Amino acid sequence: MLWKIYLVIVAILAITSLVRGMFQTPIQKFDFVVSIITWIGLFGFVFDVQILKPIVWQCIFVFSIIWTLTAVFVLRLYEEKDEPLPFVFKLIGIIPTFPLYYGLYQYAFKKKTMMELTHHCLFYFASYKNHSSKC
Repeated sequence: MLWKIYLVIVAILAITSLVRGMFQTPIQKFDFVVSIITWIGLFGFVFDVQILKPIVWQCIFVFSIIWTLTAVFVLRLYEEKDEPLPFVFKLIGIIPTFPLYYGLYQYAFKKKTMMELTHHCLFYFASYKNHSSKC
């Protein structure tokens, strides 16, 4: 349930940012597109829906991590030109993205589908049942 709440919060923030005109330069628009793509991956993770192949999400995961760090710490996309943010504030600003990247990582690299988990549990239960009845 918490994942669904987080997903909705991320969507609301993205839409609000779009409506408020935060994405004005071409590079900021590109950042928005990257955000939407990662959000789609998180959607797939949360609702257990396969969207594209895992290798695609693995590439997106790596690229989006590199992109986010570059956008925040190198390009300073959302800072005022004459008033740069202190490093600590940038670091604090990245913290809310940790669940996004954790979910995307799980979706790309580790996640087993509910069907696979059910199969493994049933197989384990059946083998345990057979073993215990022979003793």
